[in-house]
Amino acid sequence: MGSSLFLRGSTRICPVAIAAPHRQFTSASGSLRNAISNTEGKYRQTVPKGLDGRKLLASGIHRRATPHQIESLFKDAGVDVTSITMAVNRFTFGPSTFAIIEVSNEQQASRAVEELNTKKVAINSKPFQVAPLLSDWEIKDREFSPTFLFESANPDFSKAMKPVLENRRVVFKVKLPGWAPLKQKVSQRNRQNLDHVVRLLSKYGLEAVSDVGTNWGRISFLPKYLCLVDFSTKEGAEEAIRELHNTEHEGQKIGLELSKISPWKAHLINQWDPKLLIQLKESGLAPAKIFPNKIDAKKSED
Repeated sequence: MGSSLFLRGSTRICPVAIAAPHRQFTSASGSLRNAISNTEGKYRQTVPKGLDGRKLLASGIHRRATPHQIESLFKDAGVDVTSITMAVNRFTFGPSTFAIIEVSNEQQASRAVEELNTKKVAINSKPFQVAPLLSDWEIKDREFSPTFLFESANPDFSKAMKPVLENRRVVFKVKLPGWAPLKQKVSQRNRQNLDHVVRLLSKYGLEAVSDVGTNWGRISFLPKYLCLVDFSTKEGAEEAIRELHNTEHEGQKIGLELSKISPWKAHLINQWDPKLLIQLKESGLAPAKIFPNKIDAKKSED
C-alpha cells in the first residue's frame, strides 16, 4: 500500500520506499550530520569526487521557508541556482528542514558552501547549513506519507490540493484523547492514534494521512480534530463518511467531514502557487480573503 519517491543523482536513480513508521533521512555513505560536519574547514575545496558536483544539501531550514527565499540567498552570494527541490507537506504546506539545490557548475557549488556557511545565512531568523549532496543520499518516509517533492524548475503544487478539488480530503475527528491514554508520552499517543486511523480507514482506500494534531492532555466530550485524510477516490471518501460519521470505534466517538480551506491555509497556498489559489477560489473551495497569520484568520471567522 506504500509508494515510492525518487531522487535523481548524477550516477543513478535512488528508489525510496515509503514504509517506515517515522520519517528518517539516511545515506548509505554516512549520516547527514557527518556529511555536514565533514565540510567544516573545507569550504575552499572543490566538491569531492564521487559526488554530484552541482548539487548541494541545505539543512536546518525554517519550516516556513520557500524556494524563492532560498534562491534569493544564493543569488546574494553570487551563485546561480538552476533548481530547488523540497519535500513539502501536502496538508500544512510546510517544507521539511532540508532542500536540494542544483547550481550551474562545480565552482558555483564550492562558492555556495564557502559563502553561505561563512556568513551563517538564515531564513526567518533560523540559520541553515550547506554541504555537498552525497550521490546516494535518500529520503525515507512513513506509509501514507503527507510529503511530496516540489521542484522549482517544474513547479506543480496542484498535487497537494487535487484531493480537495476532487472532494476526497476528509477531516477526521475523535473524542479526545482518542485511543491512547494520557499517561503515555505525546509521541506515543500520536503514533497510537495514527495507527488506529490507518487501520480503520484502509479498506476505503488511502492516499495520504497527515500527522495527528498533538493533544497535550485535553479531554473532550465531542469529537475534535485529529488529522486530515486523503482518500484514493471520491467514492471511498463518501463511503467512509456515510458509514463512520457519528459512530463509535473501539469506545471512542468519531466524526468525518469534507475538508475546507481556511483563510490562513489559503495564504500559504498563495506563497507556493498563486495560480492554484485563483483556481480554488473560482471553484468556490477557497475563501475570498486570505490572512498571513492564524490570529487574523480566526478573527475573520468569529
